[in-house]
Amino acid sequence: MRSDKTKGTYREVYVDYSPYRVNCPVCGLLKEIKNGADFKYEFWFKTTFKDNSIWAYNIEHIDSLIEWLKKGKRVSGDYYEALPKWMMTNRKQVIKKLEKLKEKG
Repeated sequence: MRSDKTKGTYREVYVDYSPYRVNCPVCGLLKEIKNGADFKYEFWFKTTFKDNSIWAYNIEHIDSLIEWLKKGKRVSGDYYEALPKWMMTNRKQVIKKLEKLKEKG
């Protein structure tokens, strides 16, 4: 992924990303995407919750998100410290969505 633009506040930073390489470990697809090109690829592990996107790279990423959300607190310097506020205030529902994504894999 490459960062296209950043907006939001210091604590609630939103970074807009676009892919620059698609790599599928299942089918072996490997494709470079030129900057600004229109692409038609979606994350396999992607769903929505209250008009927000939830996505993960793979099952290990889903597991780490679930584990972190179960901790119940933000720890300064933690990898997931910058998860969006809507995820933090809806932990149980987001965990359920992530578990459904895991079943898809």
